[in-house]
Amino acid sequence: MFFNLKLWDKQNQKMCDFATKKHNIINIDDNIYYPVLTLQGDLELFRADKWGLESLTDINRFLLLKGTGKKDKNNKEIYECDIVKHNIRNIDIFGIVVFYHYDNFIGFGIHQITQTLIEDEKGYLHDASFYDYDGALFVWKDLEIVGNLLENKEWLEKIDLVNLPREIKEYIQK
Repeated sequence: MFFNLKLWDKQNQKMCDFATKKHNIINIDDNIYYPVLTLQGDLELFRADKWGLESLTDINRFLLLKGTGKKDKNNKEIYECDIVKHNIRNIDIFGIVVFYHYDNFIGFGIHQITQTLIEDEKGYLHDASFYDYDGALFVWKDLEIVGNLLENKEWLEKIDLVNLPREIKEYIQK
């Protein structure tokens, strides 16, 4: 499985995008780095110069954010930690995109932030959810990105951190 990637620079509090998807390089501190994702899911960054390859030693300075491979309704790529909005019967609900990897399962899902009741056709109340009351899955292209949890920390007071990936949770709780 191939992921589009972004890096959150903890030190400078900014997102580092890759220069091009074709060449998959990233500019950090005015140096060009080539990312390598290990089989364990760890990131290594290497810089080529006239003496060979040099690894970025301060790799813990970054959080690796994986792309879902999907786009929102505005044709923006959806990444892990993006805050997304879904409209169900004229009610906006919000969630955070999370990457799950445990046992034999790898995939993306939505960790819902807001709780709102919605009435079905028979008059019964249900929680408005990214999964409709009949169990239908949301459609990625119907979502709208409204921010990123790392860049928009005001969302932290509205969420339960339980289902966030460990490295993101640890960074946020500092």
